[in-house]
Amino acid sequence: MCAGAQRATAGELIEIAGDLVAAGYVGIELHPHHLASIGDRVFRRRLADALADAQLAVAAAYGGVPSDRPSVALTNARAQMAADLGAEVVFVVPPSRRDGGLAQTAECVREVCVSAGRFGLSVAVHNHAGTSVTTVAEVLELIELINRPEAGLCLDIAHLALFEDDLAAAIGELAPLVNYVHFKDLEGWARDGLAKLGGDTLEEVAKLTSAYTDIGAGALDLVAADRALPARDDLWTAIEMETLRAPTVAEQCAFNADAYRAVHNRSIAGSAT
Repeated sequence: MCAGAQRATAGELIEIAGDLVAAGYVGIELHPHHLASIGDRVFRRRLADALADAQLAVAAAYGGVPSDRPSVALTNARAQMAADLGAEVVFVVPPSRRDGGLAQTAECVREVCVSAGRFGLSVAVHNHAGTSVTTVAEVLELIELINRPEAGLCLDIAHLALFEDDLAAAIGELAPLVNYVHFKDLEGWARDGLAKLGGDTLEEVAKLTSAYTDIGAGALDLVAADRALPARDDLWTAIEMETLRAPTVAEQCAFNADAYRAVHNRSIAGSAT
């Protein structure tokens, strides 16, 4: 279980690393603002030492939106920094649907894969509203076009639920491609909200952020979704926190950890019956 604590600063991660472990997290997901902070090597050592002391691994890092040569270079630089911290996965978001199709996205992600492979990283492509990678069919086509051993899917169940009616069946179809998971809930109004937006750019669908909510606060059948996920011990599941609803990041991460365990235990119990 990995903490998607993107609402924390890098400095806050140092302070709450022990709290995250106490809540049951084994890893942390880093974001560009964390990586920018640790461009200072002294601060990077502080963060690395704090995570090591707490025994909290760097599971993954968000590399960005590789859409052209400069953004691919930036993604590769972030991947190298993440690898230096011991990360296993770099995940990327495709460019806006209006900005490029699957072939162009595949070309850029392929370049990231080549570079990430040298660092021993897997590359996970995030299915994301506003891009050309939203449905099961689009994911399958993209991964085939990328055609690299490093490439897989960062399966975000809430984003997938915006476009697939049978979420569990969609997850089951994509399961062989999954190399990273974003786990969160989705408010019941999200599809209607998306329909009112110009949903072909990342900027426009950012207005849906509040619809991606804490586990149990939305409308998804998370037990069925969890049961459809691949049962692999090496698969990181990031419990995402899109907005800060509790007084502190640590408190909200702890709440989500408890909620996820409850979902997962019900999923296991249901599979056994």
